Amino acid sequence: MNSAPRTMTELGLRYLEALAAEATGGVFLEIGPLFGSSTNAIARGRRIAAPIHTIDTFEAAPWVRKRFGVDLDRAVFDKFTAGISDLVVHQGYSPDVVRLSWEDSIGFYFDDA
Repeated sequence: MNSAPRTMTELGLRYLEALAAEATGGVFLEIGPLFGSSTNAIARGRRIAAPIHTIDTFEAAPWVRKRFGVDLDRAVFDKFTAGISDLVVHQGYSPDVVRLSWEDSIGFYFDDA
C-alpha cells in the first residue's frame, strides 16, 4: 500500500511515534487525521492494547485538493489506515463527538486539526 499523503515531516512522524510509545493507559485520541499518516505513526508507536480513536469531518477542502490532488473523504482515509487494528473512526466535529458520545479515559492526545 502507498503511504498516506502527509503534512508532517518524516522527523515529526517519528517523534509522534516515539511519544505514542510512552502512553501507559487510556485510549489514543487524534483530532484531524487527514489521510492517516499521523494515525499510522501513532499505531506504530502504540505499546499498550488500547484503541486509537480519530475524529474528523472528512469534508473536502480546497487546500487539500490543491496540495495533494485528491479530496479528503472517509474512503480515502480508510484506504490508508486499513492495516491499523483497534481503530475507531468518528466522523463529525470533535466538540459534538465528545459531547454526545465520549466515555473513554484518554491516555494519549494528538490534535492535528
